[in-house]
Amino acid sequence: MVRGFAASLIVLAIPVTGWFACLPNEPALVAWPPTSDSGADSSDDPSVDGGRCATGVADASPFGDPIPVFRTHNGADRRGASLSRDEKTLYFGNANDVSNGMAYPSRLHRARREDRAASFTTSDELPIINAFASQDFPRVSYDENTLVFAAIVESGGVPHLYFATRTNPGSDFGAPGPLNLILDGGQSELTPFLRKALDGTGELWFAQCGRGSSNDCRTAEAGASLDLYRAVIKNPDFDASSPFGGLVRDIDVNENDENESSPVLSADGLEIFFARSGKIFRAWREKTTDRFRGIDQVRSLNVSGNEAPNWLSQDNCRLYLQSQKDSPGEPRKVDLYMAVRSPP
Repeated sequence: MVRGFAASLIVLAIPVTGWFACLPNEPALVAWPPTSDSGADSSDDPSVDGGRCATGVADASPFGDPIPVFRTHNGADRRGASLSRDEKTLYFGNANDVSNGMAYPSRLHRARREDRAASFTTSDELPIINAFASQDFPRVSYDENTLVFAAIVESGGVPHLYFATRTNPGSDFGAPGPLNLILDGGQSELTPFLRKALDGTGELWFAQCGRGSSNDCRTAEAGASLDLYRAVIKNPDFDASSPFGGLVRDIDVNENDENESSPVLSADGLEIFFARSGKIFRAWREKTTDRFRGIDQVRSLNVSGNEAPNWLSQDNCRLYLQSQKDSPGEPRKVDLYMAVRSPP
């Protein structure tokens, strides 16, 4: 059994077999990617307040205490935050039906606010997207026209990555389709992250089961653990059956006997935050061709024993995360928070 696995299960919150209805058909394949950006370009920053927080350094500014993103707790698990560039629109997974203490189906929600300094109040389900048994960990692209997320299609299945597109941020997303990332027998794929590189290419980071006899990371008895992967997104007009190139499994931060998930990178690619068995870690590098180093806990953010990073602002100063920090009662709920650090 993998050390620390039980703690990571709550962070991942993957539904278990047997309590969702079977869907008759998987959605039809749609072309990926669209002619849109797939992450953040650090040369185009709409909201930098007083400077950019350092990324490719050993001693980055510390984060302050996490503060709630929502004004009140809605009694559900809210997790997997992804925001628009101006941080006024929030996408997240919302699970409000509890089964067996910790595993429950999730729906994708969206919330809006008028000002970045204000709290979010209410949210609504994303139309069309919530057609699966469960969907979670949404990741919106730089232009907000592409959404990548993890979904379980039918009872007994494992989560895989799907995506949906739209023509503009004011319209609804179309029908989702699979990303065709099934590897080595179809392991679970979770917690996607999109980054647009400065050379115009894109990167998809995600967590997948590995180093075990099972392709199912949803129970400790499965004997499998999570690793981080990275795939290069090719140009917009390639065949949808082979959308990725340069798939990398040996990410520097992966460690034997641990579970890594929820990768979050700075826009310049010089800093990474990730979850390891319920705690937030950070690593850095001086160039994107270097290996990550200086892997260490972000101790100011690890306050409940069950945290994961979700999204980093374009100026690298605000990290959105999920935590059980203020959860009342049992089972403890996950909610969304923001932590701030200052430019040097």
